[in-house]
Amino acid sequence: MSLLSEKQLTTIATFGTSPARLGVGPYRCGKSYSAAIGFGFRLKRAPIAKYGYAIVCRTMSLVRDTIVKELESSFGTDVQFKKNSNHGIVFGHDVFLGSLNDSDSVKRIMGMTFRGILQDEATSSTDEHMMGLFSRISGESPDGVWYEALTNPQDPKHHVKQKIDNGFFRDVVQWRETDAAWVGAKDYYAGLKISYRNNPAYYARYISGEWAAAEGIVYPEFDRRYHIISKQELVGAKYIYYKMSIDFGINHPTVICLAGVMSGGEHIILKALYRSNTLITNLVSIVIHLYSQYLGKVKFIAVDPSAKAFIDLLRAGGLTNVVEASNSVEEGILKVKDMLSRDLLFIAEDCDDINTLNSDYGLEQEFYTYRWDPNKPDKVIKEKDDGMDALRYLVNS
Repeated sequence: MSLLSEKQLTTIATFGTSPARLGVGPYRCGKSYSAAIGFGFRLKRAPIAKYGYAIVCRTMSLVRDTIVKELESSFGTDVQFKKNSNHGIVFGHDVFLGSLNDSDSVKRIMGMTFRGILQDEATSSTDEHMMGLFSRISGESPDGVWYEALTNPQDPKHHVKQKIDNGFFRDVVQWRETDAAWVGAKDYYAGLKISYRNNPAYYARYISGEWAAAEGIVYPEFDRRYHIISKQELVGAKYIYYKMSIDFGINHPTVICLAGVMSGGEHIILKALYRSNTLITNLVSIVIHLYSQYLGKVKFIAVDPSAKAFIDLLRAGGLTNVVEASNSVEEGILKVKDMLSRDLLFIAEDCDDINTLNSDYGLEQEFYTYRWDPNKPDKVIKEKDDGMDALRYLVNS
């Protein structure tokens, strides 16, 4: 990062001077970068003492990618972390890395004592985890103890927001998109504004930096930071097999999904083809063409069970592994929610191939608009949900 905003400079200069400080604001506004640099300078000034420090996040990969990587690139050989170790040395101080989605890592961290803790993505932690971390900070430190937390805002009822309101955090720093000083930030936020244009709650949270309730959203677990995978991240990805699914439409788009399945059970949605006003025979040809690109590696093609004639045509076209999809909406939704929560479901950023008259279609867009019916709480609103249906068929068949 070549430029720093005033908010970033202040954060770096004052890092580790508050017993409990929270930085809250939108995506990529500079919070994590500033905290990483502030952490480095704070440890550079600190005298060597009995206890060390901790950096904690939702997953170990995020700890390394958001904080450790910046420390290493900014402070060079004064920062030493081994690739597969949860321990490192920063300016002579012991620094331990913690992952809150790993029970063993949680037990290890909760059994240690620290002079200071940096926690990124604080709203991804439970109240128990956050209070547990705070309790591990010792008062035995020659230069004071501190807890620095960072987060994007979530629902106003979230325990982190409640801690703000009841004064748990001594200091709260509000970040805005205008605090992002990196090259390309304006274009990045312009793109986010398009992505979230149909979801006021997500717009408020991840662009305006405000706490907002996502009323009725079926998949609040979906977060594009974690679940949208770039082309670069997919280079060299190895899939043990593929799955296809189809939501057939007459008065709405037909959606054809293809996912690669990895050895750990991770499903990567590689293709999401949206087709409107297309002859059924042409749809069959599209499916056969896509299938042929992965010949012998597609485990099954799960098709909307109500589309009997379409299923017959696919089988007549030589596709022998066509199956009727499991169409339990409740069961399918629970499966998708579980996979999102456990980081087993991802979407390739360029997966959408849309040929419809409506620009609001697309798999990511549907995650923001797929809602429960307020008049029938156990039912979803059947509007622009074709991709969501295809996704259910894919993971639950």
